[in-house]
Amino acid sequence: MVTINRLGLSSALRRCLGTTNVIENPHSAMRRRRRNVKRWRDGQMVLRWLVSAYPDAEKTFRRIRGHKDRWMLEGALQEEAKKQEPKKHLDSQKKVA
Repeated sequence: MVTINRLGLSSALRRCLGTTNVIENPHSAMRRRRRNVKRWRDGQMVLRWLVSAYPDAEKTFRRIRGHKDRWMLEGALQEEAKKQEPKKHLDSQKKVA
């Protein structure tokens, strides 16, 4: 939550990204779909079932509150990435020396 506040996002976008609901919604859809299988045969079967569950899960997705302010999030994340670049460069120089 502290990072979201530091990025200076809109209140609607902060409210949405400050919870885990965006992640939990598809996970609960996967759990519902997974209950239909009584015996998992192999990893390929697991992948097939999970991949087939995502289109069903998409039907229940709603638009993220503050979606019009995504440009703010993109800009803030790019700025954070720029701040991190010099640190990576310095760390690699320390290893060489």
